[in-house]
Amino acid sequence: MRQGGWGKPLAVRPSERERDGVGEMDATAAGGARRCAAADEADPTPCEGRRTAVTVLDRNGVQHTGCIHHTARLLASLEGARLHPSAAALPWACEVYCRAAQLPPFAWQVGR
Repeated sequence: MRQGGWGKPLAVRPSERERDGVGEMDATAAGGARRCAAADEADPTPCEGRRTAVTVLDRNGVQHTGCIHHTARLLASLEGARLHPSAAALPWACEVYCRAAQLPPFAWQVGR
């Protein structure tokens, strides 16, 4: 069998979607897979979409990049948080903003 990059057979090389983190699962569900950086340790919900989909800025300007699901939760929870200005060019930025508007702060603490 012909070898692809990284010494793996071509049939097993990761697709572009896998390399970008699309569809990756929560660490608890996948037995050790990484979660996005925006996921709170106390939030048991799995990531949704790419782990680097959107960046949220807190009121001090610190950047938090994560999946659609967890950045929406972060945006709803942090006082003075906003989407990174470059997020306007992303098709899922509106989705994050609309989800955040419907969530209470720290939604995982109230079972949402």
